Amino acid sequence: MDPFEQPQRPRSTPIPGMDQPLRPGPPPAPAYGPDSAPPPPPGAPPKFAPPPGGAWGPAPGGYPGMPGAYPGMPGTYPGMPAMVPGAAGWGTSAPFGRNMIRKRRPIVLFIGLMLIVGGIIAGTIGVVGIVDAVSIPEDEIAVNGIIGQPMQFERTATDPQRWTVYIVTGASGEDSTDTATGSTRCTATLSDGTTASINGDRQATSVNLNGKASVGYFDAPIGPISVLCESSYGTYPVFVAEGGPRLAVSDFGFVFGGVGALVIGIILTIVGARRRWVAAPAG
Repeated sequence: MDPFEQPQRPRSTPIPGMDQPLRPGPPPAPAYGPDSAPPPPPGAPPKFAPPPGGAWGPAPGGYPGMPGAYPGMPGTYPGMPAMVPGAAGWGTSAPFGRNMIRKRRPIVLFIGLMLIVGGIIAGTIGVVGIVDAVSIPEDEIAVNGIIGQPMQFERTATDPQRWTVYIVTGASGEDSTDTATGSTRCTATLSDGTTASINGDRQATSVNLNGKASVGYFDAPIGPISVLCESSYGTYPVFVAEGGPRLAVSDFGFVFGGVGALVIGIILTIVGARRRWVAAPAG
């Protein structure tokens, strides 16, 4: 016996009646209703014949010339807004068959350009103000001195009433400047015999102007003024200048406002300069 030979399958038992011929079944039902349906009267038009004129009207929500448009079209209803395919595709605002052109948004573009120009101007004003704040002119300094030595000057009728005491630490670190400012105590003797105390740790805001830090300010009447400053931090230059501390808050506001206007202007300019599909003028 061949070892690769498959064994013969057993024969299945025949089903009784399988050897008999098939008997014919009932006739098929008519495709268009029962035989009892009455025929159309002679001369009547077909049930699905087009109306007089040769074509159905446009379906609600369709458009002239829409393929297969007929009343009661599935998916349409009275008042359905028409989907209009323009040259740029479905969903455009152009009537069917209207040519399309690419057009910019001139108003948006103009607003964007104005914001860019305004932002540049505002930022420039702010930067100039900050630079002016960190550089005190020599003609505004009434007297220069050093910690531990009195300084005398005189206020005239044309001078302002408010004066500010500054120290010059020359330190590059902000912590060192703040420590020196908080350790400075000054006493101003005024022409009317009164005194004013200026303490660096009591001022609401210390202005650090490129190595120069404000200690505080005082108001003085017309006449001679003597200022003496002391500090536990060390010995460093000190001077008195006209006016109050140069906070430059408005200047920083101009800078941040200018940057914001510049960013918004750039965005609007890009949006306005981009061309979009619109319907071409009729005619």
